[in-house]
Amino acid sequence: AKWHAQAGTLSRLQPPYGYLTQLSDGQIPFDRKELGAYRLFFTQLLEVLPDRPDGYGMLGFCHYQMGDTRKAIAAYQKAAQIVPSFLWFNYGLGFLYFQKKDYQRAADYLNRAIASSPEVILRFMASSKVYLDAIAAVPNFQQQLPQRVRDSLRDSYKMLVLSYFHLRQYDRLIVAARLAVDQKLDDDGFFLYYLGVGAFYANQFDRAIAYLQESLQKNPDAAEGYYYLAMALNALNKEEMAVAALQKARALGKTKGASYSDLKGVRLRIF
Repeated sequence: AKWHAQAGTLSRLQPPYGYLTQLSDGQIPFDRKELGAYRLFFTQLLEVLPDRPDGYGMLGFCHYQMGDTRKAIAAYQKAAQIVPSFLWFNYGLGFLYFQKKDYQRAADYLNRAIASSPEVILRFMASSKVYLDAIAAVPNFQQQLPQRVRDSLRDSYKMLVLSYFHLRQYDRLIVAARLAVDQKLDDDGFFLYYLGVGAFYANQFDRAIAYLQESLQKNPDAAEGYYYLAMALNALNKEEMAVAALQKARALGKTKGASYSDLKGVRLRIF
């Protein structure tokens, strides 16, 4: 009887998922009062049902949005302990550790994220009332799901590549960037650029030049690409071409074109 009473209370407390899904998709601004209702609901849900990974995942998202990264990480870790292979729990932890500049831990979780299989994603979401309720708030979600998975994998690879860059693990950077290119996730030349950077630091200057030139075909306004191209050309004593690339980089300036050193478009997602 007590459990049924608690379940009835939870049902009344459950806010509609529209705001949460739109916030996750970057469609509406943060609202502390709106989000506070979700955080209260998931906190109370987990008091009644403490083994719900979907509840911990959603609570982690709410904690992060409310500015409490420590609690967000703790919630996502509980979710990932229960369902270790779910894309968005590992993505969330990778994102949070990346934000904290704990790049080794970020890389550990991001490697788990990119190993997620579509079958596991679909099976878990179909078994979760929380996710099914959230999905119901998104028009045409089933048609969007492949693109959502692709975008999250792309962003996981971006964070992974940058984590390896900060850790100066260039061999692993090259492997991750190559996998992203092979999976056709390089929309803007990001991964080709980092293949070039990785090859440059591995003293493979011919490869670096080829990758950087290919990256610049996708994004001809990326000053960073021209800087590394200039250095690679100079390393091969192609001084005239190096000077031309450096002049191009200076003309563009660091602020023009996509910056490959930050991830402004990457955000925490519930799916």
